[in-house]
Amino acid sequence: MKMVMNEVDEARRQYLAQALQESGVKPIALARQAGVTKQWLSDALAGNRAISENRLESLLRAIEALAERGGAN
Repeated sequence: MKMVMNEVDEARRQYLAQALQESGVKPIALARQAGVTKQWLSDALAGNRAISENRLESLLRAIEALAERGGAN
């Protein structure tokens, strides 16, 4: 079961990293918008933290909001 969860966590991490890269949003802006620390985001993207489904959705909404209003920088 733990291996399955690790695969799910890895899939979420990869999806988040891809969305962040494609959007052009800077990690610090995403962290601020999503209400997490830059360190938490860095750890999550590096695979050192699990990303729950709810947290992933929150981060993706933050990426979308920043990209729409041109707050990528």
